Amino acid sequence: MDQLLQPYLHASLEAESQARLDELLLLHAAPVIRRTVRNRLGISISLQGTNPQNPDAQDLYQEAMARVVHALNELRQEKLGIDDFRKYVAGIAANVCRDYLRARSPARRRLRDNIRLVLTRHPDFAMWQSDEEQLCGFDFWRHSSVPMTRSGDEKELTATIEELRSARFAREHPARLPLPRVLSDVFVWTGKPIDFNTVVKIVAGLISLREYADDSFDEETFPSVEYSQLETVSAQSVVEQKELLRHLWEVVKTLPSEQRDTYCFLFHDQRGWDLFSLLIEAEIVSLKDLGRALDRSQQEIIRLRSQMPMDGPTLAAELNVSRPQINKWRFRAVKNIRRELEMFWGKNKYS
Repeated sequence: MDQLLQPYLHASLEAESQARLDELLLLHAAPVIRRTVRNRLGISISLQGTNPQNPDAQDLYQEAMARVVHALNELRQEKLGIDDFRKYVAGIAANVCRDYLRARSPARRRLRDNIRLVLTRHPDFAMWQSDEEQLCGFDFWRHSSVPMTRSGDEKELTATIEELRSARFAREHPARLPLPRVLSDVFVWTGKPIDFNTVVKIVAGLISLREYADDSFDEETFPSVEYSQLETVSAQSVVEQKELLRHLWEVVKTLPSEQRDTYCFLFHDQRGWDLFSLLIEAEIVSLKDLGRALDRSQQEIIRLRSQMPMDGPTLAAELNVSRPQINKWRFRAVKNIRRELEMFWGKNKYS
């Protein structure tokens, strides 16, 4: 056990215990948290735990501090052992930074939105506020006295995901199942209400969510015609950008189904946004419109959107074809789309 912790652990009076806790937090934990956040995210945090130029700084600092306090409480109850307190705090701060980046990921954001949509609209599920936590689960849990499932630390959460995968999804990959089915299995497994953020982490782990888009194709072999690249050379206003995106979608819908699906599911712009999110954000389509265009149910569109933008292997598995076939379909789709868009905007805008 780290000697820094001994005064806190052996304090017998409440006032002394609080004083030792404050000492650990202010003198030892806080500097480590500030340094870790600055090194990993480039965000500076003042001695007061704030940054006037970045409102996220205070949230990061307070979240890391809250996790440290929780760990110290667990330590007093002999549920935890800490050999190097500063190193342990650095690990907590690193996890907070990792969660922060995940939350900002376009793929993670879409998954959160889709889970929230299902929880609030599906008759079997519900979300509700309890103290400072946003809980979710089966609707009949909302007014019951069933205790909440605690998320635990990163290792415990990873173990939970693997146990759940083995117990409920041994024969079917969760990424290929409707989201309501996945959520139902998660809630059956926990047997209790669970924090919304933890549900997002569990589902993301189950479907092997890719946090950041990275194009797996050789761009020299397969030229890109992504919307973001066209808009920088063609669309000089928000109106033109929206019109370009609208026409892109009209062209995509005319492609053979295999080319259309390949292009849609692999598409991402420079910010990492998938095609469906761009179209919905621009109010060009709704989920129902997407379902009609791709001949899929809204639940299927929600499931697919949570995985977009896909990479080559994921899409090949989704469509049950080989990687070379995916490459051919994408190449043909890009070629057809480029021709149609050049005709629409005029070749002079690409010169």
